[in-house]
Amino acid sequence: MNINRRMIIKRTFQLVGISTILSILPTKNAVSKKTQEKTTFAKMPTQKDFIEKAFEMKQIAIDTGDQAFGAIIVKKRKIVGFGPSRVLTNNDPTAHAEIEAIRDACRNLKTNDLTGCELYSTSKPCQMCETAGYWANISRIYFGVDIVDGGIPQYSSC
Repeated sequence: MNINRRMIIKRTFQLVGISTILSILPTKNAVSKKTQEKTTFAKMPTQKDFIEKAFEMKQIAIDTGDQAFGAIIVKKRKIVGFGPSRVLTNNDPTAHAEIEAIRDACRNLKTNDLTGCELYSTSKPCQMCETAGYWANISRIYFGVDIVDGGIPQYSSC
């Protein structure tokens, strides 16, 4: 379904007060169910498992014609947010992988407070993404193949 048609349907339903139907409409941004189902681990997941999932998000971004970045959000050793970069596909300069993962986690957890969550990213987050992590109360950031501990997100004037 094309995005403009989806927006028209969404606005129509909002006007008449029907919001539950929106969840069944396909979205351009959805990470496939197949990808989400592959997040169940046979053993207790490690940081290496999580960074590998972030790199899977990077591959999804590449496969969809976007920039080569990926991120995930983890809470209590479970992935709660997926974030392939969508800057080019959504024509949105703020759709960095980390911010997409934060948005997805907030939707899935139905909160804007991600206290207790960790962000795993394929590369060191830019100032905008680190600041978003700060405002979302992300507890820790890890990035790169070597799983560098980026610490607690810091506020910066980006």
